[in-house]
Parts: sequence; C-alpha cells; structure tokens
Amino acid sequence: MALISTQLMMTVMFRLKLTMKSTPKAECTKILKSQFYQRVHSAQLNDAEYAPLLTAVLLYLNSEGVAAPLASTLAVGGQVIYFWLRAFVGHYLCEIPRARHRCVCGAPEV
Repeated sequence: MALISTQLMMTVMFRLKLTMKSTPKAECTKILKSQFYQRVHSAQLNDAEYAPLLTAVLLYLNSEGVAAPLASTLAVGGQVIYFWLRAFVGHYLCEIPRARHRCVCGAPEV
C-alpha cells in the first residue's frame, strides 16, 4: 500500500509535469535538480527496493503460521515512516527510527 501511495505522489507531483510537452525544458531541468525532487525520488526508490522483500517475508511467515505481530508492524510502519521522513525532512532524521527498528527486530526472543 505504501508503494502505491508513493508512486501516486511521484506521478502527481512530478511526472505529470515532466512528461507534458507544454512544460519548458528549463523548468523540467529545474525540477529534476531540486533538492525536494531528489529526496522524494530517493525515498521512493528505497521503498520500491525493500517493499517486495518485506512483503515476501511477511507472506512467508503467514504461510508458515508464524505469529509475528511486532515484526510485521515494524516492517510496515517502518517503511511508511521512513519514506515520509526521508522525502520531506531528509536522510538525517530517518536514521533514528531505522536503528530502533533494527534493534527490536534483531533482538533474540527471551
């Protein structure tokens, strides 16, 4: 779901304008070089890279009957939070939640 929303956002905010023939080339270049476009583009690529892997792992766990509510919540929530923080704030702030996510998911069960 997060992947679809990020693709829609990229289309509405950037791709429609970039692919329209009426948009001047100078404006297209300005958009492509903007920091905001670079952030959103980078975050969407990251989301597109990891979403299929997380989906496959979660589907596998489900097919094996493994109850992993914390891991699945962190996987989905972490992707969504990471995208929005990375896209609108930058990469500095999103390192803290990802580190927490790795610590919780990597911790052995007691």
